[in-house]
This record gives sequence, C-alpha cells and structure tokens, in this order.
Amino acid sequence: MGHHRAAHHGRVRTDPAWHLRPGRPARASQALSSLARAAARHRTTLLPSTRPYLGDYATAIAARLPGTWTATIEVYAHPVWQEDLVPVLWDSGKLTRAVQTSRIHYGVLLTNDAGTDLLLTERPGSTREYLLGAFHRDGFDVITDDPHAPTAVVLPGDATRAAAVVAGHFLPAYERAVHQRLLASVEEGNAQIDELHAAWMAMDVSGRASDGTLLDPALLSELADQYLQESSREFRLLHPFAAQLLDRLHPAAAAGSEDAAALDRLRGLRQARATVPPAPTPPALTAVSRPALPPGPSRSR
Repeated sequence: MGHHRAAHHGRVRTDPAWHLRPGRPARASQALSSLARAAARHRTTLLPSTRPYLGDYATAIAARLPGTWTATIEVYAHPVWQEDLVPVLWDSGKLTRAVQTSRIHYGVLLTNDAGTDLLLTERPGSTREYLLGAFHRDGFDVITDDPHAPTAVVLPGDATRAAAVVAGHFLPAYERAVHQRLLASVEEGNAQIDELHAAWMAMDVSGRASDGTLLDPALLSELADQYLQESSREFRLLHPFAAQLLDRLHPAAAAGSEDAAALDRLRGLRQARATVPPAPTPPALTAVSRPALPPGPSRSR
C-alpha cells in the first residue's frame, strides 16, 4: 500500500464487512438478531442507513475508471487512526478539512498500477454525497499547504456519474498536479546545484572565501571535496524527479520534432551509467621539504 501511509497502516482493519448471502431471510434474521443483542450488551446503538455499502460503491467506481484499479475498505476505529491520515493526504480542499474536523469511521483506498492512491469517504453532513482526494505520491516530500496539491471532489451517489467525474475531472487535474510538482522539484534541485557551482567557482577563481578571506591551498582542496559531495547529493535527489518528468513529457512530444529529439537525447543520458559530477581541480600545492625522521628503535621478539 502506500509508503506514506505506513504511519497508520496496520492499525486500521481492512475488509471489515460481513456479507449476508441473498436468498436466505431466516439466516439474515438470525444474524441481525444476534447483532442487536451484542449491541445492547455493549450499550451501542444500531442505526440503519439508506446509503449503499461504501465498498460496493467504490468497487463500482473502480470498474468504470481507465486502467486497473483496486478498492480496499479501511476502518478508522480510533480517532488517532483518522488523524494519521492528515499529513499524508495530498489535498487542498474539502477532504482534508473533513478529516480534520469531522469523525470519519471508515474509507476506501483506491489504487492503480501507476502509483496513484486515492481516498474515498462519505461526505460528512450529507446522506448522498461522497468525497474523493489523493494521497502523496512515492518520493514526494510531505509539504503542508502544498500549492501544487490537487483539490478533492464531491461525488454524487450514483456510481456511474461519480466515475465520470473522477475520470473526466479529478484524474486529469491530479496528473497536472503531479507534473507541476515534479517540475518544481527539478527546478529547485537544479537551482541548488547552480548555487553550489557558482559558490565554488568564485572561490576557485579568487582563492578567497565569500567574506574575502584568503584561503590556504590545502583548505581549497578540502572545499573542492565538499563541493563534490554536496553537488553529488543534490544530483541524486534530483535524478528520480527528472526521470519521471522525462517519462511524462516524451509521449506528448510529436514524433520527429525537435522536442522529441531533445527528449531522446536526455533519455539516453539518463539511461547511461550514472556518473558523479567531475571534481573541480584544486590549485597545485607546493611541496614542502621536511627532514627525514631517524629510524626507530629495532624491536625483536
């Protein structure tokens, strides 16, 4: 299931529903009577609902979405389990507010083979509507108030109409949000590498620190190693986002166009063996002659 959701996954109970087989009214009556007695013993009130079972509703939607989707029911029996959803939701709309302010006892995780995780819940205060939003994708840092986060949608009670809203509105908006988040991550990483390179080049050319202090050649060598390590780390952080962005851009480029040719070259570089950015050449160090040490005492067994 989702990497980001590991904080609460395992404490929620999945597939919690007990189904009564149709065509057996006596068995259903016996089961309901037993349930009522158990509820009375635990001072619990049973309330019938006119809503369809959430798992059935979610399964009907999943069957109508493009690609292959699975629906997994989850129960948040303790409010803390529900609270664990808040930091891993990637949403700037009604779903996050509902999870923060209303008691939600259960939901459905909708997933596909492309790494998309969605959360479906009943809409608090409504007897017919539902809420659908997204979880953070693999590799994305969890950012509070992420400006690129997609907005949850309100779904009608009819599964066919709901699937049309998800496929026609929410999923395209979600894909645009992923694209913008990847682009922002690549731009941020590239800017960080440029900043490191500019700082190093200024010191290498001038031989001075940013405050004007003259640097010892040995210290310049150490700074060169530090620059190499920091730029390599930034490059490794940047690479997965750049790779995903290239994969998303390539199908959109017209065959034979300059854009397609440029993307092909970039993909070739990506598929080549990853190399560490070349280390800057530190200034030559002047050899200092030192007197030879006298031989140490002979130690024999």
